[in-house]
Amino acid sequence: MSGTWLAVALADANEPEEAADTASPMLDLAAGFPSDRTSERSRVVLAKLEPYRADVPEVRDVFDRFSAALDDRLKATAHRAVR
Repeated sequence: MSGTWLAVALADANEPEEAADTASPMLDLAAGFPSDRTSERSRVVLAKLEPYRADVPEVRDVFDRFSAALDDRLKATAHRAVR
């Protein structure tokens, strides 16, 4: 999760493209781990990237991929619960 700290620092430094590139692999992994700590760090990173979402394609891609990964995880969880 150390990449989250770098992604936040890059977003704070007005480098949203680099922040998105740094955060992307971590967020992909985080979507598969239902832990409170991982979820909290993901929320922090996404909150820092949110102001750039509309204007920066790399940031928009991160949100799209992370949302899709979470949707897949929720569907898998629901499917297991039904069984």
